[in-house]
Amino acid sequence: MENSIKSKSEIIFNLIDFAGVVSHNSGGLIRCIRLEQIISKTTFLQILSNVKTKLIQLLLELEKEFGLLDDLDIDL
Repeated sequence: MENSIKSKSEIIFNLIDFAGVVSHNSGGLIRCIRLEQIISKTTFLQILSNVKTKLIQLLLELEKEFGLLDDLDIDL
């Protein structure tokens, strides 16, 4: 995700899989050739920042409940 942000000015999600839903909900009046969601780089950076913040908060809560998590590595 971070690499995508560095290389592009916009993040584009292809939503063509939902074309059938759009057609159905419009009573067949709308047919999609291309269906995309475009998110600005700034908005995407805010989303990514919020996700990182929530993950840090979650890890802090887990450490508060279970102690130091560094010692809980999974041994293969």
